Amino acid sequence: MFTTSSLGGNAEYEVMVWLQAIGGAGPLSNTGRPVKEVNVGGVDFSLYHGKNGNMTVFSYVAANTTNSFSTDFKQFFDELPSNNTIAPEQYLINVQAGTEPFVGNGTLTVSRYSAAVNTAST
Repeated sequence: MFTTSSLGGNAEYEVMVWLQAIGGAGPLSNTGRPVKEVNVGGVDFSLYHGKNGNMTVFSYVAANTTNSFSTDFKQFFDELPSNNTIAPEQYLINVQAGTEPFVGNGTLTVSRYSAAVNTAST
């Protein structure tokens, strides 16, 4: 999920949810250690924080391989540390699903994928 502070702006934040990390893949991290351990949707995750150029990246990495997952993804935003969170004035600009192989090939097979965005009234 990517957010920006201005409509039509470039992504400033990315929140990634890894349902598995295999083959030595790892999240971007400033320290190499998780900043927080959380449970979202019944799955235990380690939260990492790093940078990709000018974009701040938060990566939730599942403790165990997770083959099926359904939850309100707002929970991932709610679980961000209070000292390093995303401002509520951000706009959600993109939601993606897929694989990120760093060696070889990757395949994602889904039987159902959906995303619904609820907007706050101003």
